[in-house]
Amino acid sequence: MPSIVNFHITSSFVIIASTLSSITPGLAFGFSSACTLQVYFTISKSAIFASSLNIGGFLGGLLSAHMLSTAGRRFTLLVSCVPTVLGWLWMYLCSDVIYQNAFPTNLFLFGRLLTGFGAGLCIPSSATYMLEISPTKIRGIVGSLPQVGIVTGICISFFMAMFTLWEQIALVNSIFSSVILILVWLLPESPKWLRKAGRIHEANSISIQLFGIVSGHSADTIDLNESITNSETKQHSLWHYIFPCSLVPSSQQPQLRMATALMIFQQLTGVNAILFFAESVCLIGNAKSPPVCAFSIGFFQMIFTILAAFVINHVRRKMLLQFSAFIMFIALLAYSITISTYSYSDELGQFWIILFMFGYSFGWGPLPVLISMELFPVSSRGNAVSAAIAINWIFAFIITELFEITVHSGHLCQKLLFKNSTQWVRPIPKLFISAYLILI
Repeated sequence: MPSIVNFHITSSFVIIASTLSSITPGLAFGFSSACTLQVYFTISKSAIFASSLNIGGFLGGLLSAHMLSTAGRRFTLLVSCVPTVLGWLWMYLCSDVIYQNAFPTNLFLFGRLLTGFGAGLCIPSSATYMLEISPTKIRGIVGSLPQVGIVTGICISFFMAMFTLWEQIALVNSIFSSVILILVWLLPESPKWLRKAGRIHEANSISIQLFGIVSGHSADTIDLNESITNSETKQHSLWHYIFPCSLVPSSQQPQLRMATALMIFQQLTGVNAILFFAESVCLIGNAKSPPVCAFSIGFFQMIFTILAAFVINHVRRKMLLQFSAFIMFIALLAYSITISTYSYSDELGQFWIILFMFGYSFGWGPLPVLISMELFPVSSRGNAVSAAIAINWIFAFIITELFEITVHSGHLCQKLLFKNSTQWVRPIPKLFISAYLILI
């Protein structure tokens, strides 16, 4: 009985701590929403500040491909905390310079880049780690927890923006990230990766701690021998570090193409533009208090994502993606029609955005990363998932960079066509997503 109790305590701590680690990217995602309205930004500077996170995320994602395969899941997650802490401290220390010069400096953008680099390392490592330490029967729930952590971080960031200044938010985030670093330090390595690396005895010891032993069998079923390959450390060229997809076996290229398509379509939903510029989106919708409006969007997204974690295991993945795309299409189309009228309630516009988040949270939020990990064995999972997420960061950069510029240039279209005409373009990608899902 004590061993079973200890096994439950250990596995619960590991799941909770790794979920908390995925909050740190969410804090970075939500930070730009408050900061762009508290700091003087031109349109171009606002886009650069928000999208610089994606540049850092892309670089971190490329590095994670190598580290996940050679250094381990837990070590990669631990390393991700270092640039995150430094990035938040860097931005906090830049506050005096910004207030003196009345505009953000390149040093300030460098802090944003560092937090993005940490997020690029954290997202694939936490997702891979949690999938591999989860019992098979609850893999869908545990596999969706990284997304729960991310949206929780976004919600926390929006909440702090209602009461505190951006530099105080940066300081709080640096302290939180430091605590996460300590928690990750206490985590064990993934037993699946240890077996892949040839450290069988250590893998067995950690498996007993995580899953328990009852009558010689694991208390929870988990496939520890899933596609284990040899443990030889291979030397790779710089080309392989820049393009981790080249390390994926040719037999798994169809899965890689599917994973890449899922990542691209996830960004084409436009969710990052909404979250990075949540308060700006609320201003477009004539919200009385943009910070409160942004927080309500983040709060409902967090609730929806938590509920979705319990649904994922019971509904087919493809059906959830189709349902999600349909809801998002309806929500954005209705939002476009709503704000194109001259008299409407700001609560109605906010409702459509929340409905969009509902659709996103039940499909295109958690599933692209989860499906991508399920498509590949342990031996190639690190390289494949990192390559797919790197593509995700590239498209996130493009969407984020173009959002503010597109919205402001839309005023010219407004005079020539109709009010807020650019909003009508947003539902179009959902049509392509739905068509793709019907065909596959």
